[in-house]
Amino acid sequence: MYRFHEELRRIKDLLQKSSHGMSITEIAMAVSKNKHSVGRYLDVLQALGQVEMRTYGMAKVYTHSQRVPFSEILSCSRELFILIDNDERIIQINDLFLELLQNTREQVIGKNIRFVQSTRPGVADLLQEIANTLNSKKIPDSLTLEDEKRYFQPRYIATTLEDGNNATIITLNEITDKVKAYVALKESETLFRGLAENTKDGVIISEGDSYLYCNPRSEEILGYSREEILSADPFQFIVPEEREKIQELSARHQEKGDTPEEFRVWIMRKDGEKRYLLCRLSKVAYENNYRFYIVLTDITDWKERDDEIKDQVALIRHLMDAFPRPVYYMNAEGQLMGCNKAFESATGIERQESIGRPIRDICPEDLSFALMKGAGEYVSTGGSFSHPAKILYNDGSIHDLLIEKAVISGNSPNKGWLIGILVEKIEKNKISVNC
Repeated sequence: MYRFHEELRRIKDLLQKSSHGMSITEIAMAVSKNKHSVGRYLDVLQALGQVEMRTYGMAKVYTHSQRVPFSEILSCSRELFILIDNDERIIQINDLFLELLQNTREQVIGKNIRFVQSTRPGVADLLQEIANTLNSKKIPDSLTLEDEKRYFQPRYIATTLEDGNNATIITLNEITDKVKAYVALKESETLFRGLAENTKDGVIISEGDSYLYCNPRSEEILGYSREEILSADPFQFIVPEEREKIQELSARHQEKGDTPEEFRVWIMRKDGEKRYLLCRLSKVAYENNYRFYIVLTDITDWKERDDEIKDQVALIRHLMDAFPRPVYYMNAEGQLMGCNKAFESATGIERQESIGRPIRDICPEDLSFALMKGAGEYVSTGGSFSHPAKILYNDGSIHDLLIEKAVISGNSPNKGWLIGILVEKIEKNKISVNC
């Protein structure tokens, strides 16, 4: 064995001095060996990575390999390195691995990996796991330092030592941050799914022109199965007469960035029923693209009630406009909230420009005083009352009136509405006589 290593050393020294390389014949002549023996030595050195071979036609030229010492590589690596021979003895180890063991190099080099001691809990178990997988055909995806909850991705590389014996390089790449991030992500996904699948609103996530996720409530609202929703065109559920408007809104939303949008739209369910939805849309950057989060609230019942209220309000306004006497109503703060056409004609106040404004700002002082008189006294208690007033009408005539007022109290103190009707005194007297 000594002679074998001596011959390998002589060939390496010879090639190290030759800048242009040497053929097998040249090496055989220089070391006084036959070409067959020299070829065998060169195969070993090439397997060890200590010589390199290039071909020129039929000729093979060998040169000394320019290598960085293994110890230098180990010191620069961010991974934990350890070199173990066939007897499970530690041949090389880098500083990061020594830091994990909390041992010096002298304490571990040459020792069997199974018997290396460490003051850190869990390290002995980690070393045992490494030793147990040395000759295993199945390499674990990860190794865990249980006590510290640190995770490593192992890599086993078979190699050959200079003496021709086999060995194994083991690298441990710490992936603790990745594992914790993955666990946090899974927890977030579980939380999101729990919230999304139990909310009363529909939740849909889209990217580009396709849907990625929808919760069970979305299926109930749209009337389609999850598979049908995810494979559908994003605008297919919108009624045709509103589709173009929503497409334009979506395009504007993409240009504006991640500002949430809110809109209302009629959709057509699979069974043909129309539903009115409140949609809230937000955009979130994801990798090199954007994802859209759509929250759907079915407000069909509210829409129907709202339409009914609007119809009732329209009817009341129509009746008020058809009423011949001037009528107005104001809130507790003295703001004009509405009036009929007769009131507009009599006072010259234009309601479109005056609604919501304080009466004292839109009327002459004597008129505003008459319209507001008694409001503060009755607004918190409710009830009705009347009082006389002389009012200058818009046509320049002075009218001797009786203003009949009713106060409707609100749900909280000093909140209510005052309704007033301007009645001519003569007309009032005629009514009394007739009665």
